[in-house]
Amino acid sequence: KLVENKKFILADDMGLGKTTSTIIAALESGSKKVLIICPATLKINWKREIENYSDKSIYIAESKNFSTEADFVIINYDIIKNFHDPKKKDDSQVLAAKFDLVIIDEAHYIKNATAQRTKLINDIVKKTERLWLLTGTPMTSRPIDYFNLLSLIDSPVAKNWMAYAIRYCQGYQFNVGGRKVWNVMGASKKMMENVGGFLLRMFGLKTKANLPQREVRMCVLGLDNAGKTTILRSLAHEEINTEQ
Repeated sequence: KLVENKKFILADDMGLGKTTSTIIAALESGSKKVLIICPATLKINWKREIENYSDKSIYIAESKNFSTEADFVIINYDIIKNFHDPKKKDDSQVLAAKFDLVIIDEAHYIKNATAQRTKLINDIVKKTERLWLLTGTPMTSRPIDYFNLLSLIDSPVAKNWMAYAIRYCQGYQFNVGGRKVWNVMGASKKMMENVGGFLLRMFGLKTKANLPQREVRMCVLGLDNAGKTTILRSLAHEEINTEQ
């Protein structure tokens, strides 16, 4: 689905391999320069996963350092503003890299269209040829939270905000201090049937039989005289004495 669609939402449940699937799809798509936007805690994981399948160059952006040359650039949401200013696009290091694929992990982080972070990312991906959004919770609470994600992938469902608000969010206007305000907190119709061509979602319970059995193991660690970590003993889950 990712390879076949230049703009797409992969919304599988947590643990079903969204990261692995996306990396393989990126390699198969022929994309030469890939930007991965994710929470800071996931940057190292993305790097390790890419190294499992490719020897292409990988760069993890830090608060003051950014690469326009690496094949894969991994950056967290919080520092994008350091390398892209919508008012000074000619100075944008992100745009200068000319990424032909942008992957946004935990894409529900940009559900609020009025948030500064969302506006920044929307500006970056505006002219990107390929854009893949990954999230295990595409609609965290209300249909209105889904609108920006659908808009980014050019879904027909999100072409008109007012029509979307009325049809899916029970939207209506009311007066506050002499001005009209929209209430879009409701939910009036399921959307999955209308976005099927732009979104793939699999649930853990349906695929449980295909997943390997999880093994929990405790390692007791200690430090030797040289300060190096050594494994003193390793216990399988059923051998652990919780009182010790």
